[in-house]
Amino acid sequence: MMMLSLASGPWNRLRRVTRRPTPARAMPTLGWIAIVVTTIGLFSFSVPALVGFYDMPLVIAFALVSVQCMTLPMAVRYPRAAIAVHMVSVVLIGEAARVGLEDFWPVPVPTLASLMALLVILGLRESWLISVSAWWLNLLGMMVVVALNTNELMSRPDWGMDVLISMAVTLTPLAVSIAIGQRENVREIAATAKRDVQLEQARRATVEERARIARELHDVVAHSMSIVHIQAESARYRVDDLDGARTEFDDIARSARAALGEMRQLLDALHPDEDETYYAPQPTIAEIPALIRSTEKVGVHVDFASNLTPGSLSPVVELTVYRIVQEALSNVMRHAPGAAVRVTLRHRRESLDVRVSNGPPPHPAPAARDEAGGNGLRGMRERVALLHGTIDHAPSPDGGFVVAATLPTTLRKDTP
Repeated sequence: MMMLSLASGPWNRLRRVTRRPTPARAMPTLGWIAIVVTTIGLFSFSVPALVGFYDMPLVIAFALVSVQCMTLPMAVRYPRAAIAVHMVSVVLIGEAARVGLEDFWPVPVPTLASLMALLVILGLRESWLISVSAWWLNLLGMMVVVALNTNELMSRPDWGMDVLISMAVTLTPLAVSIAIGQRENVREIAATAKRDVQLEQARRATVEERARIARELHDVVAHSMSIVHIQAESARYRVDDLDGARTEFDDIARSARAALGEMRQLLDALHPDEDETYYAPQPTIAEIPALIRSTEKVGVHVDFASNLTPGSLSPVVELTVYRIVQEALSNVMRHAPGAAVRVTLRHRRESLDVRVSNGPPPHPAPAARDEAGGNGLRGMRERVALLHGTIDHAPSPDGGFVVAATLPTTLRKDTP
């Protein structure tokens, strides 16, 4: 029992290595056409050959060849069943065919052709272990035919050469198909690994972008909490004869201090140690004109229109508006240098429209590598989603690009 358990370890490892890591590939249309044509061709060739050259009755030849040819399409979905059925057909056809001693082969030539076709299908689609097992099992079927005709073989000294030729004829397509199939398998594994890496990189980029946005938004919230704390602390000195109000102000200040401490702990967790810009003031819509002026210095003409009043919106909303305009202008400079740009900020009753559009560049722009890996547009979407707004970005009919966002001016309770 111990020897069996020791031997099962390497065998299980071999099975894991040789097993396909992914489900069987879907058979393409051309593959099915090739299998159908091969099956019909083998059937049309095998029945007349077995009847004419091997003296097999027509009914038996028709039935056995039908079973044998059926294993080719069966191998696509049920390879193990196809191997077993074909091995049985090798024995039955080999015994039913009356081969004379002067032209002895272990099995008729049509059966060898069918076996080669089966091995090609298995070699291209299955692991090499299954393909080699199919070859050995069908070779075992040939040996059964040889064993049943031992007396006839005694008078023919070169019958062993016929067996070796049969083995070599079927082994060649097996080896070639296994080589091609394993190469395709390696390509699939490499493609799958590449997709996994790309998905992981995209996921990490999304997480990092969300953390960066959360740092900025929570920094704004922390600033607001600091103001609440200071106002509550100083109210007792600014308001006289309000004993009850003083007690309430004390409670507000206490809660603000606790919330501010928790906010700082959260910011420390989100903020990487090497980020030196963490304590810098966050930009607002008041800095957008300066941003536009810096953009125009590199040759991009910007037409700016706004009915917003700086400081009239929530700091979180103003930060989001600034970042959207900043990223949109950066994309213009990278992908459409020299194009005319129009930035429009429109304040409605309960919403804010942000639109940045550019025309086609005056000269074809060279293919620019996006060093941010798409993080800019992803960052826009993340920021707008945090405010429960909407954003669209797409090429315009004139060859330019449009970024349009709608943000609520009143923050919901679940907004960070």
